[in-house]
This record gives sequence, C-alpha cells and structure tokens, in this order.
Amino acid sequence: MANKLPITFGKPAQLWLLIAIGTIGCDARTRQLVDSLEDKHIDRTADRRYWGGYEPGQLYETARDLLYDGRDLDVHFYWPIGAAQTSRVDFDEYLNRPDAYPGITLVPEGTRFRVTRVQEVHSFEYSSLDMTAQFTSGPSSGASFDLAGVSRFEQSDGLGWRLAYPSDLIRTEEESDTNR
Repeated sequence: MANKLPITFGKPAQLWLLIAIGTIGCDARTRQLVDSLEDKHIDRTADRRYWGGYEPGQLYETARDLLYDGRDLDVHFYWPIGAAQTSRVDFDEYLNRPDAYPGITLVPEGTRFRVTRVQEVHSFEYSSLDMTAQFTSGPSSGASFDLAGVSRFEQSDGLGWRLAYPSDLIRTEEESDTNR
C-alpha cells in the first residue's frame, strides 16, 4: 500500500499527525485545552489573609548564614542547577568547596529583605501559594527569591492553603540598610 503523504511516517507518527490535524480543526476546543495546560497566577499580595506569619511591609533579616542559588534561599541546594539529574548539596558541603558551585552565593546572617509578592499558582501538575521577597542588603541586594526554603508551613482553616511563617528569620526594626 502506497503512502499518500510525501514523507514516510511510522504508524504512531501518523496517528499523532491525524490527532493534531483534528485538534487544529476544532479551534474552540484547542483553545480550551491550551488554557487548561497554561499556568495561572493570581496575585494575592493585597489580601492579608494569604500572608501567614509574614507582615506586609515588614523588614526581616536572616538569623543564620544561608545559601542563595539565584531563585531560592535555603540551607541546601540542588546541583547542578536546572539539570534533569541533580544531587542535594548541604550547607557544610558547600562551605568545604565553595568554588565547586559557581552561581551559589553565601548569604550572611543579618542580611535583610522584604516580602514583595504573594500569589497563587495553578498549573496542570500542581497548585501552590508562592511568596517572593527581595534582598535589601548583602551580596545579592536587589535580587528576588522564593521564601519557601526559610519558612515553615501551617494549614489555613479558611483558605485551604498551607501558609508560610518565618523560620531562620528575624523581624527587625526599620533602620538604614546601608549599615550592613
């Protein structure tokens, strides 16, 4: 039996091609499918109920030395960053060989930051409540990070989310960040 397509495909590829063509023909269903797969972000910064143990506008500082990988602040990180296969690197392992981990920054105790955003994230795979903060002092001043690694989480009665509360962090009084 001659293949009517100018390019020869195996049977699985032909099946996927037919499914794709059929899906493209149903524009409304295609849009609905694509929408269901896209991440949805709902800004909850203005809604105090989502802040957990953090206070809007409050200045915080780290209560111990921590590690920053360009996205997260924590006592460990996964190396290599962004790779499919990673291994966990603990704080002490990093301190023994910091040159082996380019892109990882030691954030010293007393480094200051403010929480800048709280948002719900819904995707095809998961839902989460993300809190973002921005360093106001230290080697990464101005950079943003996720607070999950330095927070403990407790279930909320009314919202259905586990809300973040500071861990390895201290609330601090307002003063010039240039003193650090």
